[in-house]
Amino acid sequence: MSNGVILWESSAIVCIATGLKRPSSNKKTGPMIQTYIIRKDMHPVEAIKTGNDDAICGDCVHRGVNGKKRSCYVRVNQSVSQVYRCYTDGGYENEWTYDLFRDRKVRAGAYGDPAYVPHSIWKGIYEVAAGMTGYTHRWKNDFAQGYKDYLMASVDSTAELEQAWDMGWNTFRVRPQGTKKIKGEAQCPAATESPAETECAKCLLCCGNQSKVRGVSLDVHGIGSKHFNVTLN
Repeated sequence: MSNGVILWESSAIVCIATGLKRPSSNKKTGPMIQTYIIRKDMHPVEAIKTGNDDAICGDCVHRGVNGKKRSCYVRVNQSVSQVYRCYTDGGYENEWTYDLFRDRKVRAGAYGDPAYVPHSIWKGIYEVAAGMTGYTHRWKNDFAQGYKDYLMASVDSTAELEQAWDMGWNTFRVRPQGTKKIKGEAQCPAATESPAETECAKCLLCCGNQSKVRGVSLDVHGIGSKHFNVTLN
């Protein structure tokens, strides 16, 4: 077995799970299986620069515009690029079963929006995994409502939070620096600025409607934080 498998692919995008043999070194998430949703026909950095990352990130405001004023925290030129290179080199297997995820912790969407992947994939993983976390910016769409069982609605304002709650979603929100969480939100205990009390693999609050809290929140962080307020304005 290789360290990763191709979970699903269409004509334009592919979803890959990594960390099957060697656990992730991500300090915030801990040793979770990481899944990446990427374009299969171009390098992820090129996709960002040309705006073609909309195929896997939709209209997420944190994309910026053609790579400019990007507030996304993902370092695409590192892990995402490595996954793309391994994929194009034929380094991932196509054949797999859900048993690969049995009693494992899984992160749906280390990069890319999990709602671009068929609901049945996440449902099958969730049913055998020891826990799964994930977020989607596509929560307003009718087709995405079934994903609320497994994913948090990623919201960018308190108004969106209230809308998502009214629609039956649990939420995840990144707050502008210095602002406070609102009633019903729990502070992310894995947030490095807190400082971190635990890791995602142990917390697992961000598990959609299976979560015991309505919302999870943390301060803006990461490589794109300097553009965060600009992006939301």
